[in-house]
Amino acid sequence: MEDRSVDNVTSFKLEGYKFVGAYRVTRCYGGPEEGSWWYNWMEHLASVRVPSTETNQRGIEDTIYEAAAKQLEAEYGSGEGNIYSVNGGYEISIEVEDAPGDQETTRKPSYE
Repeated sequence: MEDRSVDNVTSFKLEGYKFVGAYRVTRCYGGPEEGSWWYNWMEHLASVRVPSTETNQRGIEDTIYEAAAKQLEAEYGSGEGNIYSVNGGYEISIEVEDAPGDQETTRKPSYE
C-alpha cells in the first residue's frame, strides 16, 4: 500500500470567512490488531470560501453553506461504489471548516 502521509501541510484561516470543502473518502487498512481495523482517508479536493456571519443570523449562514455545498456536489458528485463493501469505492464528503483542507487525513492513525 502506498504511503499517503503528508509532512508539510500548510493551512490558513481568514477572519470573517469559513470554507466549505469537498473530500474524497476511501477506506484504508489500519493493521491486524483484533482481527483487523480500517479507517477513513479523506483527500481534500477543493474548497469554496464563504462569508461567516454573526450567530444571530444563523439561517443566512446555513443558506450560504448549502449553496456552496451544492456547487461542490455538482462538480464532484457523491462518489462511486460503497467504501464499506469488499468492492470498495469512494464517497464525496462536504465539510464546513475554518481553513481549506482542515479535515484532510495527513497520516495513518495509530491503533489504541
